[in-house]
Amino acid sequence: MITKLQDAFVHYADSLADSELGTLDVDLRLIQESLKEDIGR
Repeated sequence: MITKLQDAFVHYADSLADSELGTLDVDLRLIQESLKEDIGR
């Protein structure tokens, strides 16, 4: 039983990390584009 709970927790934690990393990627791209625009001025 403990092993199944641990596996479920690990799976859930990995899912959360993946979604956060996707958001981080988008945020970094927006920052990069903003910096490119600011430098170009």
